[in-house]
Amino acid sequence: MNKNIAYKTDQLASYFTHHRVSWPQFYESERNIIKKLALGANDTILDIGCGCGGLGLALRDEFGVQKYTGVEINSLAAEMAESLNPKAQILCGDFYGFA
Repeated sequence: MNKNIAYKTDQLASYFTHHRVSWPQFYESERNIIKKLALGANDTILDIGCGCGGLGLALRDEFGVQKYTGVEINSLAAEMAESLNPKAQILCGDFYGFA
């Protein structure tokens, strides 16, 4: 069975709390692809490896997306995601372990 690497460092949460949490902070190529999805308030997003949930914040602010679920293996990053976006559902753990 596959197993992901659980990074224990707090540097991930520290970086992603301030970077890639707003639409302009994403790469132009990412923004171009996401725009093609024509997302709206009723769409549901599942973000595997969500870090601090910045994608959910950016999609909420740019497209009105309200239903965002993030999965993050790093517990500190998951805690920060919950703090930054309390309306999101954040699951902490290895994606392979969720059934």
